[in-house]
Amino acid sequence: MRMSASAAKAIGFTLVVAGLASVGVALVIKRHSGPTEGDYVASEVPAYRAALDSLARRGICSFAFTVPRNAQWERILTSWGDPGFMVFAAANARTIYRFSSLEIDVRITKDGRRQTVEQVVFLPYMRALTPNPLKMLDRSSGQLPDTGVVFRAAPGDTVQVEIVARSPTSLPTGELIVKREWSLGQKDHLVVPATERLLFAALVTSGITCLGAAGAVAALFRRGPRVRST
Repeated sequence: MRMSASAAKAIGFTLVVAGLASVGVALVIKRHSGPTEGDYVASEVPAYRAALDSLARRGICSFAFTVPRNAQWERILTSWGDPGFMVFAAANARTIYRFSSLEIDVRITKDGRRQTVEQVVFLPYMRALTPNPLKMLDRSSGQLPDTGVVFRAAPGDTVQVEIVARSPTSLPTGELIVKREWSLGQKDHLVVPATERLLFAALVTSGITCLGAAGAVAALFRRGPRVRST
């Protein structure tokens, strides 16, 4: 049964509208999407890391760094906020020490002025607390264990960091890490960009498919019925 002209036009029109709508939504998502998966990878790079063994040998370590100021970090901080830089001690890739048990002092200086350092109790993303083998966690107090300290520094600032061990020979193995840390929020930082990328690809594919189908319907209708020669 041959399709009527009105039916062909209706189907073609519907496919064109659906295709353009899909592509349009995809472009809106692309325009208003936040940080990318590449931004997440960049946000996970520490500003500094050093083995606790080196601190145990020397008793002190110091370094300076300039907080990045570029389009990528502006996009990251605008979308996710600035949590400051967390200093914590990792036993391994999955666990950290209770910070106060290590008897480490962190001193931050900017423009010759000492900066405020705050104690924190949240865990870095995908890490758990391990009891310090030298001083077990006191669970009777009912207080959350401290997991590190945090300091604030704006993009473009150059800060001097000095880390002093009061009992260097008592330090366990592991490493010191200084990085921006959003804790549980980092799960969304990883999942949302991937979801937006997949949704964008699906909408574009759907739009192209609908427009292609509309073109096929139009082509079939223009061909008209075949005339059989006698």
